[in-house]
Amino acid sequence: MSSRAQSRAPSQISGLNVAGLLNRLVDRQHDDLQQATVETKAEAVQRERQLKAEAEQREQQAYQREKEAKAEAYHREKEARAEAKAEAKAEVLRREKQVRSEVEKEMEIDRLRRKLAKKEAKERQPQLSAASHLVGAPTPSGVGPTEEVLVAVLNREMDRRRLEEEQRVMEARREQQ
Repeated sequence: MSSRAQSRAPSQISGLNVAGLLNRLVDRQHDDLQQATVETKAEAVQRERQLKAEAEQREQQAYQREKEAKAEAYHREKEARAEAKAEAKAEVLRREKQVRSEVEKEMEIDRLRRKLAKKEAKERQPQLSAASHLVGAPTPSGVGPTEEVLVAVLNREMDRRRLEEEQRVMEARREQQ
């Protein structure tokens, strides 16, 4: 080879080396760019999945809070109904007790009136001799007909009032239910 050819050869070789190096550098950069693009896409997909998971978790938490709020509201409503029912029942029992007390008072008054009427009738009766039972004896109850009628009317009135009060109590019970 001529010296001229030899002198060109190293520069041509180095030019080929440079071109090869540049091609490898471009290929490496291209590979790096593709790798970076793939990694970026993968990171974006991962981030999107993470955001979806977080959104789903927030939705689940909101749903759970709503469910708990509904359960609490139902529980409070149920307690309020039970309390109202208990109060109504207590009111009915109080009314029944009051009616019972009034009826017992009226019965005691009636009993005392009958006793008084009987006593007054005995006082008004003439003292009978031992043989008077053979002649004309007083009425069996010892009370004259006027007092018997009065006692019967009073008894009917007491029964009527008691029945009216029982009907009111029954109506109150039906309204409570």
